Amino acid sequence: WEAYVPAGSTALRFYNAGDRMTLLANGNLGIGTTNPGYSLEVNGSINIAETGVFRIGGTGVLNKGASANDLHIGGGFTGYLALFSGGGAERIRIKSDGNVGIGTTTPATKLHVEGAAPAVTLLDTNASGRAFRLRSGGVAAGTFDIFDNTGSASRLAIKSDGKVGIGGETNPQANLHIQAGGEGLYIESALSQGRFGFVHDGETDARTVLYRGGDPSDVSKQDITILRNFKPAGVNRAHTLLTILAPLMKAAPDTDREATLSLVRELTVDSEADQEFLDLYNNGYPDAEPKPEEQYGIRIQKRGSGVYRDFVFDQYDGNFDEVTEKRIKDPIMTLKADRTVALQSHGTNDNWTDTASIHATASRKTSNSTLQDLFTLGLVTGRAYNITARVVARQSGGSNRAFYVRAAFAWRETGGSNFQAVSPNWGPVTIETDGAWDCLIDVDTTNHILRVRVQGATAADVYWVGTIEYQSVATDA
Repeated sequence: WEAYVPAGSTALRFYNAGDRMTLLANGNLGIGTTNPGYSLEVNGSINIAETGVFRIGGTGVLNKGASANDLHIGGGFTGYLALFSGGGAERIRIKSDGNVGIGTTTPATKLHVEGAAPAVTLLDTNASGRAFRLRSGGVAAGTFDIFDNTGSASRLAIKSDGKVGIGGETNPQANLHIQAGGEGLYIESALSQGRFGFVHDGETDARTVLYRGGDPSDVSKQDITILRNFKPAGVNRAHTLLTILAPLMKAAPDTDREATLSLVRELTVDSEADQEFLDLYNNGYPDAEPKPEEQYGIRIQKRGSGVYRDFVFDQYDGNFDEVTEKRIKDPIMTLKADRTVALQSHGTNDNWTDTASIHATASRKTSNSTLQDLFTLGLVTGRAYNITARVVARQSGGSNRAFYVRAAFAWRETGGSNFQAVSPNWGPVTIETDGAWDCLIDVDTTNHILRVRVQGATAADVYWVGTIEYQSVATDA
């Protein structure tokens, strides 16, 4: 090694097969350079031993971590760490509390990105991966969205007023606005758990929910949609339900289905064991007896302690009785639970307002000489009845035929203990080619049922059709 001062220079140089280090008169020291512009300027690589620390102001800022592959930066400082680029502009700042800011010097959260319409990209590099961006202001000022960069479409947008758009809707007009090209809203969960609910402001226990019920293991109880109104806590009243039922009535064929809209009244709180139903249904039972049932209908059902209720057609103008606080309804016709029908008129005498007049048809096939019911009528306490039956019959594949007219008058006394009939076969008309056939009106005094019954020939199919008319009136005013 040689140390020398070049002619005409004040610098001290250290030479070993070339100038290796230069110390200028101003104190700048250069390694690998003869004109250092800083207190220490190195032209080449610097290596700090594993136990060494690079310090600024006596504070360690760069050193090896716990293992040989770890590096600590700024470990000795209590302030922030900033990264600069692009002509000295600060790009990233890490505050002492760990918050990281990009485009901001005051990050308020663990990651704070700021700028004109800032976005963060998440790119999945798998073969079928996609790139998504989290954007603020990307679709409109004040709107946050998740943008599918691969599909060039916004998947979810939240406006400044809190309205949420899904499915490409970037300007939602409601709290939840779904632009659906497929299923729309799909909730998947355990049975009866995926609920879509509504509550009043401030309430947490009284709510209305829409969910799927039923029993997947029972083909007769599948695919039941339930709209349920839950009671407030502490209020002991039954729930009100609306159910939409489309079950498979048996394992096969797939055509044996029934679509049912049910209004359901629960009699026991939080229990489906005791219920009463009013159904509007469309069924298909091609194997039903005595004939296939492929029809629309209205049906009354009950479960447990439930009972069959009267079905009433009435008129209502929205008024209330101010004393009883009940709706003032005007019944027109009542299909009673005892299978009688009452037509209410507007007579001037209240004793005659509960009357009924019915015209019906009935049919059946007989294959033996046993009397069989063609038509039955349940008799109600305190009512009087006049019934007329006109019946025609013809033997299948034969020439025998018949025509009958039968009439009867009956009433049932108050209390239901006795049934009285007067001339049950008054005014009979009989036209028949086989004397073994018969048609008569009689009564079942045990069950209080008036019956129109028919009797054909032994081992012969006879088809019967009847026209039934009856009038009844309440006799206990």
